[in-house]
Amino acid sequence: MSGLIEVPPASPTATATPNPAAPLFTSKAYPTILHTSRGAVMKIRASLGSNRGSIRVTVYDRLGSQVAVITGGAQAGQEWDYTWNGTDEDGAALASGIYVVRVQGPGYDDRHKVAVLR
Repeated sequence: MSGLIEVPPASPTATATPNPAAPLFTSKAYPTILHTSRGAVMKIRASLGSNRGSIRVTVYDRLGSQVAVITGGAQAGQEWDYTWNGTDEDGAALASGIYVVRVQGPGYDDRHKVAVLR
């Protein structure tokens, strides 16, 4: 085990960069250190620019296993705010460690690392 974070590759329809023909799809995730014992949550903001489609937010552990999924729809020009409190899909608290938050939208695939501390 190398300790590297491995995340499944992007789907064939997603690319690593925004579609140059359309205004920018953007995503931000903060804070990068999540103190869940203090009730902190990670905020994830995504904007589709003028693209139409949906946004998918997925959380992976350091081994690349999916631990949580947040899905939501959006129309062109809208910003969406999501929160994640350091729990898995069943609401169970995750162990302290490094996680990857993957944000996908039309023609866009971005990743943000976060350290979860209990």
